[in-house]
Amino acid sequence: MYIELVGTSGAGKTTLANKTRELLGREDIKCATRADFFSADRKRMYKIFWSISHFYHMNLTELGFLLTLAKTRNLGFERTAVTIHEHLKLCYQISTINKRDTLTIWDGGFVQKFANLVMDGVKGEKFISNYIQKRLPADTLLVFLDTSIEEAISRRLSREIKLIRFAGKKISKLTKRGEKRDYLEHTKEAQEATLYELEQRGVLTIRLNGDRRPEDNVAALRNIIKKR
Repeated sequence: MYIELVGTSGAGKTTLANKTRELLGREDIKCATRADFFSADRKRMYKIFWSISHFYHMNLTELGFLLTLAKTRNLGFERTAVTIHEHLKLCYQISTINKRDTLTIWDGGFVQKFANLVMDGVKGEKFISNYIQKRLPADTLLVFLDTSIEEAISRRLSREIKLIRFAGKKISKLTKRGEKRDYLEHTKEAQEATLYELEQRGVLTIRLNGDRRPEDNVAALRNIIKKR
């Protein structure tokens, strides 16, 4: 089973993925997430060689999508390489999902990435939804974390402050609050439009309240998984 978490930055996707994996692990259900794809001791060079040797898992259409996003958002070489590497992990996981008895819970998946093409006005939601549907495994559940913009901003600011303090930089370098709100609102609109199109095509989609305690959403997602 493949579960893809969708939501704006700060919605709580990674927290939900990791905590759900921990909970199900205690019930002897194997889970794979983006965060634990590689063990903590894996070096950067290993990941680079892994990406090169597994590049055939990504098709040229998706590579074109990612390069287009990198260009429109001025990501630079390093961030573009990281984006491609992260998508390669997903492509590999999808291609081998039927060969292992493992539940896959992924944040940063197809909808999360390619809805940005809708947001940037590069592609329409119908075109992107059609493409995503073809790439999703048959047993797929899309989970939209509906987090208010204010809550997402608060979480992002808290996270950035911690990173800036850790790096010894000034707090004044944080992005302006108004800019964050506009960006997150547009992201959320594009994601919801894409999810709506996928739902109309028969892809199972559920919505969780991202403003409530993570433990509540973990319990809700766990119950849905157990039923399926």
